[in-house]
Amino acid sequence: MDIQVILTNVKETMKQWFALKSEVPTKTSDLVNDLNFMSTLTDTGWQNIIFDDNFTNINNDKKVRYRRIGKIVHIEGIAKALIDIPLDTADIKIGTISDYYCRPNKNQYSTQYGTGYNTFKLNIEPSGNIYAYRYGITEQTQITAGTVLYCYMTWIVEEEKFMINTKLNIECNIENMNFYETDKKVTFTVTLTDENNNILTDKLISCYKDGQFLNQSSTDDNGQIILIDRDNNYYETDHEFKFVAHDSYGYNESKKYYYVYGVHTIDDNM
Repeated sequence: MDIQVILTNVKETMKQWFALKSEVPTKTSDLVNDLNFMSTLTDTGWQNIIFDDNFTNINNDKKVRYRRIGKIVHIEGIAKALIDIPLDTADIKIGTISDYYCRPNKNQYSTQYGTGYNTFKLNIEPSGNIYAYRYGITEQTQITAGTVLYCYMTWIVEEEKFMINTKLNIECNIENMNFYETDKKVTFTVTLTDENNNILTDKLISCYKDGQFLNQSSTDDNGQIILIDRDNNYYETDHEFKFVAHDSYGYNESKKYYYVYGVHTIDDNM
C-alpha cells in the first residue's frame, strides 16, 4: 500500500479520536496539547444498563455497563437470561441505556458470542434499547435460562443539534433531616419554557450530579419535573447539579446548579 494512503488513513482515524479538533497534530507539542485537551472532555463514568425483567448480569465482575468520553461511547459486560425465551419472540430486549447522551444517533449492530459456539446479533437503538437477534450457530435456536450474551461495542456520537430559545428555571428546597444537619433532602422543581415563557410539555430533562447521570423525567402539563435527591454527605463536600433539556432534535444545556454547605447559587447558561 502506498505510504501516502497509509498516512491519510491514520489521519482520518485520529480525527475521530480528536473529535472536537479541526486539525490532526503534526508535531509532538501539538499531540501533547491535544492529549491535555482530551483530558478535559466530558466523562460520564461507568453506568449500569437497566435490565429487562428477563435478564441480569452474569456476575458482579462482568456487569453490563457503558461510558462516554468525548464523543466515544463504549459498552461492555455479559448478560444472562433468567428464563427460557420463546423461540418465536420477535424482539428479545436485554435492557436499556438510560443516559440520553450515551445513546447512538442511529442503530448500531455487532456480532457477539453467546453460550458455547452460539453467536447473535446485538442491536443498540437510538432509544437506548438493547436487543438480541438470530441466536444460534447454523440456525436460530432458543435462548434458555442461564444463556450468556456478550455485550461489547463502541460507537461515536455525532454532533447534536441544539434546541434554541429555551429556558430552564430551577427552584430548590433544602431540608435538614437530622440534628447535625449532615443528612439533607434536596427537592428541585425545574420548569422548561420557550423565550416567550410559554411552558414546554413532554420534553425530557436529565439531571447530572457531580458529573454522573442521576435521573431523567419528562416535563408535565406545567412544563415541570420534580426531582428529590437525598445524601448524607452534603455537609462534608460540595455537590454540583446540572440539568439538561432535550427532545428528539437535540438539547439545550441548562444552567449549572451548585450546592455548597446549604447555600446554593446558579450560574449563567452555558
